[in-house]
Amino acid sequence: MKIHYPSISRFQQFVELKDFRPPSKKEYVRYVRKLAEHFQCDPLTLSENQLREYFLFLRQHKQYKRSPMNVPKPTPSPPPLCRHCQRPMLWVRRQARAPP
Repeated sequence: MKIHYPSISRFQQFVELKDFRPPSKKEYVRYVRKLAEHFQCDPLTLSENQLREYFLFLRQHKQYKRSPMNVPKPTPSPPPLCRHCQRPMLWVRRQARAPP
């Protein structure tokens, strides 16, 4: 059942302007369409609780594991710089041992 909502068309235009790969663009719009079909209403009118309910439905009934639209993990911070030569310290400091 294909239902047309203006908000989905606007979202599709928004996604087209982004620098995503073509398969990703199609998937993002498809997910929004599936959301609209599930609730049978314009996705723009959904509340936060309805979105939570939908995500629970996907996990519990459709067996979805993780969202394919994950936020990338932050990059690790650079190693500390040596206070004398300002080069990266790539070694691990050893703790001083107590005398026997």
